[in-house]
Amino acid sequence: MRRSLACRIKQRSHQRGVALMVAMIALVVMALAGVALLRSVDTNALIAGNLAFRQSAVNAGDSGIESARTWLGANSAGLEQDIAASGYYASRMSVGGVDGKGIDLTGSRTTSTADDIKWVNADGTTQPGQYTPFCVAAKDEGGNKICYVIHRLCDQTGPLADAGCSSTYSASSGGGSSGTLQQGSTYQKTIVGEGTLMGFYRISVRVSGPRNNTGYVQAVVQY
Repeated sequence: MRRSLACRIKQRSHQRGVALMVAMIALVVMALAGVALLRSVDTNALIAGNLAFRQSAVNAGDSGIESARTWLGANSAGLEQDIAASGYYASRMSVGGVDGKGIDLTGSRTTSTADDIKWVNADGTTQPGQYTPFCVAAKDEGGNKICYVIHRLCDQTGPLADAGCSSTYSASSGGGSSGTLQQGSTYQKTIVGEGTLMGFYRISVRVSGPRNNTGYVQAVVQY
């Protein structure tokens, strides 16, 4: 009887020890699961924040396009020569990517930086290249630094009427065209007058934003 009672007491003590170990293991597993959940939430929040900053950088590129377009309108009488201080070049670069890097006619990156745009980073450092951009002095509300370069789509500097320029007449009917693109619209006829020779200009914009986010926008306009 005494032996049986002693065995029961020992067995119950052993069972209580096993339960404690199981509870501790469960607590460790739950703690690890909690840490993993917190890290997952933090990572998702970080990714969402980066995507928001990147979208902000891309949206700010539209502001760069408008700034460049406004500059072209204000300086339309003097576009036959380069104005590097304003980020304007009267001849085209090689077939370029939206990021301002040189691309040959096969679509491959060129090894030389001769046709690259010398973009200015958010910290003020510059990238290697030939074409100096114009950068808006103040950052926008999102902390984005906006820089742009304008290339006239001509083989060389000089009059827009040269054969190597992509140009068009503003007449909606009865007008000719030169270069590689077609004649203009009634809207152009109303704004600049019938029969006005207009050139094509490629605007390349780079936006450097917070968290090292970078956005590129490119557009072709007529003036």
